[in-house]
Amino acid sequence: MGLFMSPIVDVNEIDLSTTIPAVATSIGVIALRETYKGAEKKQTFITDESDLISSFGEPIDESYEDLLAAAGFLKYGNKLYATRVANTDAIFSSITIGTGVGTGLTVDIVAVDGIVTSTIIAVGGTGFVVGEYVTIDGNESDEQDALIKITSVADGVVDGLTLITGGEGYVTGSASATTSTVIGDNLTVGGYIVGDIVTVGGAGTGGTLTIETVSTAGLVLTFSITTAGTAYITASDVPTTGGSGTGFTVDITDADADGELDAGEVVLNTGGDTSYDINGTALDFSILPSEDPDDFGDDVQVTTTTDYFWIIGESRGAWGNRIRIAFLDYATQQGMLNGTLDKTKFGDAYSAFSGVDSQLATTNDFLVLVQEMPQRKSVWVTKEIFNVSTDSTSLDETGGKRFVEDIINQQSQYIRISADISSIVDQVFPVRLAQDTFYQFVSGSDGTGIPSDSDIISAYRLYEDPETIDVNLILDAGKSETVKSDLIAMCEERLDCMTILDVPKVLVVNNKGNETTQLRDWRNATGTYSDSGFNENTSYASIYGNWIEVYDKYNQKYRWIPASGHIGGVYAKTDDVTDPWWAPAGLNRAILTGVRRLAWNPKLGYRDILYSNGINPIVSFAGQGKVVWGQKTMLSKESAFNRVNVRRLFIVLEKAISTSAKYFLFEPNDEVSRNLLVNMINPFLRDIQSRRGVYNFKVICDDTNNTPERIDRNELWCDILIKPTRTAEYIVLNFVATKTGASFEEAASAV
Repeated sequence: MGLFMSPIVDVNEIDLSTTIPAVATSIGVIALRETYKGAEKKQTFITDESDLISSFGEPIDESYEDLLAAAGFLKYGNKLYATRVANTDAIFSSITIGTGVGTGLTVDIVAVDGIVTSTIIAVGGTGFVVGEYVTIDGNESDEQDALIKITSVADGVVDGLTLITGGEGYVTGSASATTSTVIGDNLTVGGYIVGDIVTVGGAGTGGTLTIETVSTAGLVLTFSITTAGTAYITASDVPTTGGSGTGFTVDITDADADGELDAGEVVLNTGGDTSYDINGTALDFSILPSEDPDDFGDDVQVTTTTDYFWIIGESRGAWGNRIRIAFLDYATQQGMLNGTLDKTKFGDAYSAFSGVDSQLATTNDFLVLVQEMPQRKSVWVTKEIFNVSTDSTSLDETGGKRFVEDIINQQSQYIRISADISSIVDQVFPVRLAQDTFYQFVSGSDGTGIPSDSDIISAYRLYEDPETIDVNLILDAGKSETVKSDLIAMCEERLDCMTILDVPKVLVVNNKGNETTQLRDWRNATGTYSDSGFNENTSYASIYGNWIEVYDKYNQKYRWIPASGHIGGVYAKTDDVTDPWWAPAGLNRAILTGVRRLAWNPKLGYRDILYSNGINPIVSFAGQGKVVWGQKTMLSKESAFNRVNVRRLFIVLEKAISTSAKYFLFEPNDEVSRNLLVNMINPFLRDIQSRRGVYNFKVICDDTNNTPERIDRNELWCDILIKPTRTAEYIVLNFVATKTGASFEEAASAV
């Protein structure tokens, strides 16, 4: 408030209504190993089992424990973060539109008036995928490229293609005005051309030897044997017949005297006559194709590629091979709207797009439609449709970016895209990509290298910062001792959560008679487990000594899974029906749901050993169900904090009060501020007391603990003394028989 120089009515608001807020107490976290699908290195929030399966897929035989543990938590709670950890060598599925990775593909072509009319494969090449478009080299650099589409790949080699556009400026052979003739309207080649079948005679009495010529300017330079024939003998200057040239002879040397010609036994002697008169006008200054449409020109055209989009599955794994996408550009959509579109050329993508109500406005705009064939299904389901642009500056009506990378990479749950816009002329979407069927992703693999401890720890460490994400229950789900130790460390760093740990499966499943001894030794790192046990001491973790058998409805079988998912759910249920400072154990709140049986059912004597070693039993009582029968933390010393209810009480108190205390930072460190702080804390603790969380409390924030020295160090101290409510874990019932005339008061004093 400033000093006033003239009369004024100054209105100010002073907020003294600050209270301590409620804090979340049952938000779970789990790392899911090797699930069918799901985002990696990402915090995925799940509210129910349907969300879980939609995000990570159904359980698979290779890895089901984590997923079913998460499903167990969601039987009781509704707030769970999950992060997928894939195999170390898993691979993304992908598709490259225009690619750039294929090499070695060459084609022979026929061109009329510079336009390619036919193609055949000369060399298949490798690295190409079905649905990929490639351009044909050989025309002038400023002319439009001819375009072909890969339609079939066998064993990695292209064996099928389709001509899409003929391009401009192509010739079928080398330019030579002296060797090309035009007779009327029929194009006839003077001399030999590629593909002439020539018969060799006069060198034997057996079958006919035929060869196929490869020529330049009508002169045979090389050839290949088409039919080897039989009964041939060594001879020189053997004449040939066939084709339109003359003078082509070969030498034959039957080196192995078997009467059948092998590679190298027929060699060129004379290439044939190349001198012909011009009858008409040379066309394109090239050797022209003959009237036979199956004859192809002699230039072997090398294909090149053009990158448009490189697209991968949202996460690694073979699941991505069941994704396919289709494009719809502006021109094609207009054709759909006005009825001029050639539906047959557009393929099965037409029906998928025909019901989409998303209007494209410019030639830069296009739709991307994403379909998935769900796990265990055989039909394609449309999952996403995006209206995007190749123009990186394009904005929607709200000012948001419409560039294809921005939209898809931020919003899609199935794909990620990289766009090479520089290869798209004037950023106009290539129409030919839309006039196609779907592009299905390939090459995704789950791999075989199981996730390492460091990978799993990295997934959990996405939740290590309490200032950026609020979590309370870290679920182990049967991870290694290395991971368990790091979970404890993370909780001790955060100071606002607990980790719920499992014992190793081998100690309790099919280990009859050895469970108690081995669990004790493992917990204390003694005996057989002196080098591999789990000797930890903390109040921020609790451990449960059993595994549970549940029904996997997705695979229709029973499976053993770690108990921590269900135990975490019991914690959440306790918070829901009572409060976090109530024990998550006993028949009132801790009966497990959906559990067929326990790996073992410890009797009282065994439970005594487990509980004295900080392992909480899970037991089965006839007619009462499977129930959590302990609530100890892993703190070794006798303390209030060796019980879960007390640890969780203090987590709530510390988190709630510290959150509100931030509003006193940088305020004057005087009696007024201290009184305001006390007056904020006291009502909160009285509420906790009324809800049976504490027996009593006292808040001290005055001159006794805020000494001049502390004030001079800019410190404000507030001591909060708590008498936490303890649970009744040992109930003693004394039944006293008295004489008929005895006084109950006297008898009671004697007990």
